[in-house]
Amino acid sequence: MKQNRKVLSLILVLAMFIGLMSSSTHKIQALIGYSVNIDGNITDGVVAADKTKDITKGETVTLTVTADSDYIFKSISVTTETETIETTEVVKGKTYTFKMPDSNVNVTAEFEKGSIAVLIDVGEGHESLFTEDALDLMRIYFGVKKATIEGNIIKLEGVNSNFSENDINEKIWYFLLRNR
Repeated sequence: MKQNRKVLSLILVLAMFIGLMSSSTHKIQALIGYSVNIDGNITDGVVAADKTKDITKGETVTLTVTADSDYIFKSISVTTETETIETTEVVKGKTYTFKMPDSNVNVTAEFEKGSIAVLIDVGEGHESLFTEDALDLMRIYFGVKKATIEGNIIKLEGVNSNFSENDINEKIWYFLLRNR
């Protein structure tokens, strides 16, 4: 009987120790922080995080997406082992943020072959700014195969998604005004 009590006491102590260890693992992880793991199999573009280690729950993580030449960004996904984490688009096709959950996350992204056609309406009365030199500069700067003018519309075909609409507008006006 005395020996049974020792065995039972030992089993009880062992069970309590295992219980404490399993609940404290989560607490220890919370103290040292969580990680952002970017999928190493992403092709045709790159995703970078502003931080990847020692991130606390609720901290904002920023992801920057860059498509390879001749590719455009399609989607991004941030997941834990059990759920998909909501991302917020900061700059369309370029920058996304999310709040760190209380676990490590995995990030993956998809890119697809293609390019963007951009139509810029420069307004009536500005047609005199359109010169072949300005179009040549746009073709070179944006790496496009085709830049055309139709009335007061500039059409750029094949613009890489790494340029935001704002970048394109600013540069087009720069090229137009520089070459008048």
